[in-house]
Amino acid sequence: MGRRTGKPGNPRRRKIWISLIATSSGLVVLGGFGYWLEVKRDTDLADARADVKAAFRHIIPEHAPALRFTNVADEAGIRMRHGPGERTRLLPEDTGSGIAWGDYDGDGDPDLYVVNFPSDPNAPPGPEDRNRLFRNEGGRFVDATDEAGVGDPAGFGMGASFADYDQDGDLDLYVTNHGPNRLFRNRGDGSFEEVAASAGVDDPLWSTGVAWGDFDRDGDLDLYVCNYVRFDLQVNAEEVVSPPEWEGIPFTLNPNSFDPQPNRLYRNQGDGTFEDVAPALWVDNPEGRSLAATFCDLDNDGWLDIYVNNDVSQNVLFRNLGGEVLPGGPHFAELSAMTGTADPRGSMGLSVGDVSGEGGRPDGNPDLFITHWIAQETPCIRRFSCLAATSSSATRPGSSGSGRSPPIPSDGDRPSSILTLTEESTSRWQTAAPLSGGMILQS
Repeated sequence: MGRRTGKPGNPRRRKIWISLIATSSGLVVLGGFGYWLEVKRDTDLADARADVKAAFRHIIPEHAPALRFTNVADEAGIRMRHGPGERTRLLPEDTGSGIAWGDYDGDGDPDLYVVNFPSDPNAPPGPEDRNRLFRNEGGRFVDATDEAGVGDPAGFGMGASFADYDQDGDLDLYVTNHGPNRLFRNRGDGSFEEVAASAGVDDPLWSTGVAWGDFDRDGDLDLYVCNYVRFDLQVNAEEVVSPPEWEGIPFTLNPNSFDPQPNRLYRNQGDGTFEDVAPALWVDNPEGRSLAATFCDLDNDGWLDIYVNNDVSQNVLFRNLGGEVLPGGPHFAELSAMTGTADPRGSMGLSVGDVSGEGGRPDGNPDLFITHWIAQETPCIRRFSCLAATSSSATRPGSSGSGRSPPIPSDGDRPSSILTLTEESTSRWQTAAPLSGGMILQS
C-alpha cells in the first residue's frame, strides 16, 4: 500500500485554500474597519473647518444691535509682541500665555498684566523676553513693568491672577510658568516684591491656570494651581515650523505624549505662607493634564467646591464636604462620574455663570461653560437640581461614584456623621448647550 498524496484537484486542498483566502480577507476588512474607526474618533487630527457653521440655528431679530469691535490696543498704549522669535515645535508655545486684570494701584481703573515667553528658553533672556504690566490711567495705558518689578524675564510664562492674599488692601500677583512660579507681593507704593519661595508657592512644575478661594472658610484666600504635563524644553527646540506645514505634527506638540503632573492646593496659613494640602485632601488629580480650575459653591451648601478642566483626560469635580465630616477628616469627595461632569475631551477654557433655567429665567444655580480643542463640541453644563445632602453614619465618601475615596475618619466612640452620596443627595448636571465652531445650540 503506497502513501496517499494530494493532487491539485483534491477537494480537501481546495477547502484549505478557500479557508486561508477567507481568513486573510476577513483580517484585511477588520483591520480597515479598525483604522477607519480610529481616524473617526481621533478629533485632535480632524479638520475643524468641516464643523464651523455659517449660520445660527435661531434667526437673529431684525432690529438686534450689531456687535462691532475695533482694535484700539496701539492707541491705548498696549504695545508689545507676544512670543518673540521664530515659532518652534514646543508644546508650551501652544499653551501660553494668559492675561490678568486688576486694580493694583487702587485708583479705580483695572490694570492689565500680560504674560509672555522667551524667544529662546535655553539662552539668556532678550529685551523683549518678559511679561508686561500696563497701568490704566483713565483709558490710556502706561508700561509700568520696570518700576513695578514684575517682568519675570527668566520665566516661561503661562498664566497670571491678581488677588489680595495677605489682606493688606492691595492686589498681589501670582504668575504661573513652565518652571518655578512667582508670587509678587504688592508693597502698596506701585512696586512688588517676589516672595514665592518664602511663601511656599514656587511650584517648579509646568503650571497653567489658577484659582483663588477660601475653601476652609478661615478668612484667608487659598490657592489652587493646575499643572499640565512633564515636558523638557530642549526636546526638538531647534526645529522651526513654517505654517501651513502642519502635516505630520510631531509628538512634541501632542499632550498625550507626556505624563500628567499633580496639582497643588495651597492652604493660606494667615502669616504670609502656604501649605500644599492637595494630596492629603485628595484633590491633586495626578491623572489629569490640567489647564484651568475654579472655586465655586456648586451645590449651594456654603462651602467652595473645585472643578478642574483637563486636556485629553477626564475633568474632575471635587465636592467640599465642609462640616459634614469630623475635624481633621477628608474635606473633598470626587463626584465627576456620578454628576455627569467627567468630560474626557480636550478641555481648556472654563467659566461659571447662571444661564437661563426653566422659563428662560436664571434659576440661582451656577452653571459651567467649557471650551475645547478644535473639532470638539463646547458644552455648557447646566445643573438642573440641587437637592439637600443627607448624612449617615459610617458611609464612605465617594462610594457611589468613581475615583479615589478618602478614608473614613475615626474619633474613638463618637459616631461618624459624613455625607451619604446617593441619587437623592447629589446635584445632577446636564449638557444644556453643546457648541461647535460658530453655532450655538440652545436646549
